[in-house]
Amino acid sequence: MNIQLRGSPDAIFVRPDRSHIIGDYKTAKYTATQDALFPMYETQLNAYALIGQERGLAPVSGLALIYMEPVTDEEAAARRTNRRDEGFAMGFSAHVLPVAVNLKKVRALLVTVRAISDQRKPPGGRVGCKECVLLDALIAVVVRLGRGPTRLGSATRERAWIASHDARVRPLN
Repeated sequence: MNIQLRGSPDAIFVRPDRSHIIGDYKTAKYTATQDALFPMYETQLNAYALIGQERGLAPVSGLALIYMEPVTDEEAAARRTNRRDEGFAMGFSAHVLPVAVNLKKVRALLVTVRAISDQRKPPGGRVGCKECVLLDALIAVVVRLGRGPTRLGSATRERAWIASHDARVRPLN
């Protein structure tokens, strides 16, 4: 059984040296709160880079988060050029955040995915995992209502676990 990694980047730019920059657009104002999301976006972009390199899009020389911030201040709203008969034209201001290419990180995550996928039973939930608690509660309700197995076999728990933890990395049979 193989692990299939899938994804589609928002943008691929070809540089004069024929290397590639992969970009992911975010329609939001760039603020310090994005720092909490950065590890996820960093992994996402590096996964795109790995997919690209494996599919012949090499070399990938750079990655970038491209925050497209809507320009909605009063001055922009007052401009005649932004008003149309059919509505309002909104401009965007770009903030580009470079992301380091680190394919080793994605490969290490794929090794972890393989280890989890090869387990006979899903791993126990992490302490504080809201989704794990919700999943266990949902399974208990289904069992209590008699709409599911009276005994929760590992296969049922595993199917529910896989469905609730759906990722872009999926095992193939």
